Amino acid sequence: MALAMRPLVNGDISSLSAWLAATPELAAYGYDEVSAVRALERAVKGSDFVVIAQDKKAKLLCGFVWVQAGAAFGKSGYLRLMGVHPRFRHKGVGTALLAEAEMFVGGVSNDMFVLVPAEGAAAKAFFERRGYQVTGELSGYRLAEPELLYRKTLTEPL
Repeated sequence: MALAMRPLVNGDISSLSAWLAATPELAAYGYDEVSAVRALERAVKGSDFVVIAQDKKAKLLCGFVWVQAGAAFGKSGYLRLMGVHPRFRHKGVGTALLAEAEMFVGGVSNDMFVLVPAEGAAAKAFFERRGYQVTGELSGYRLAEPELLYRKTLTEPL
């Protein structure tokens, strides 16, 4: 599948928020359609890096990644949210989105962090296959269940 990567724009938000809220992994973090719209509107207005993957042929939104450059410990990139439409999973969309996020963060920081539910086997496997390592565990932070803090070194220290 050929993908086009581009910045999130206001016109993407309604279709993106509809399936985002229906995704169990993201709903666990309290996103319903209304809160997803609000969060994505803030992302468009702010300085965060939010990229959409779009199927070039079908012109459908396949997924997105939202990264904050210095949000982790005041110096490192933080992958705030990433989602791939269920119809486009296991087709390389998540890998392509993560690569875009890592290129962006690698230009301003030497590592990136992401929180993953400890019971999220698919998410843990996804990040581990891409070189992320568990650096800690948080209990009761955003979820009732523990979350694992993953880190990947992207470049030599700046």
